[in-house]
Amino acid sequence: MRRLVLFGDRRKAQELWRPLPRARGATELIKGGPEPKRIVILEFADKAACKRWYDSPEYQKILPGRLDNSTARAFVVEGVS
Repeated sequence: MRRLVLFGDRRKAQELWRPLPRARGATELIKGGPEPKRIVILEFADKAACKRWYDSPEYQKILPGRLDNSTARAFVVEGVS
């Protein structure tokens, strides 16, 4: 099983990641749940805001660590209210 580990400390990785979506205008709607072990749903104003968050220097800085240490799927869903 692969885990997100940055700087060898999972808590440090979470500290770095958690403020990034909110800083780019996202609202965390649901976190946690059964299999898969982690589910994170982020809400952005629109698809462009999501892309700005993903492309942001702050997220790009930690993205290699996330990709190297985790298995994930991402979905962009428009028009859900």
